[in-house]
Amino acid sequence: MERPDYIPADYKRIKVVSSLSELFNTSFGGRDEVNAALLPRQITGDFNALAQRLGKKYSAYSLEDLEKMKNLPDAENQAVQAICNDMRELQSQGMMTILNVVNREGYRMKEIHDFHADREARREFGRICCGYNDPVTEAVRNEDAILVDDIFYQMSERAEILQFRSGDIWKHCTANDCGIPPYIHRAPASDRTRLFLVADFRS
Repeated sequence: MERPDYIPADYKRIKVVSSLSELFNTSFGGRDEVNAALLPRQITGDFNALAQRLGKKYSAYSLEDLEKMKNLPDAENQAVQAICNDMRELQSQGMMTILNVVNREGYRMKEIHDFHADREARREFGRICCGYNDPVTEAVRNEDAILVDDIFYQMSERAEILQFRSGDIWKHCTANDCGIPPYIHRAPASDRTRLFLVADFRS
């Protein structure tokens, strides 16, 4: 797949893949020290309207919760089906999935707005995420990040903030992945309610 213009061509730690299967099977490390695999895609549905319907407060939805939703407008139903399809595919690979619906009041932990590396994932595999509507998670190159405390980082003055697009799905390396520089990211500050899928292997 052609590399999207929002991922710098010279930053090889983010590998672009062409299918969900390739995303799932991509390994971290190697000559380029890959710490994230990205599947760029465009999916159909009114994810903003669905977020407003679900996001009265911070909440989390399982696949079973979403499958119970009926009598939605067509565009919102398309959004639900797209999310359910992702969750089914990831669960078929043995992963646990959850859809986080987060509004401004739901960001209870200030730390997620600081650049950090995740560590709640199985060693060597990492975590799979998707932001279904804007704004999507922000990231920074490893060489532009300065470790300040445990898993938290400060970006250098020269740093360029990288950002995937809504609908993109990716896998990233966590701080648990021994010997591999972790993927460094943060939740964007926003007034918009966000739909954010997280998938981890069962421990």
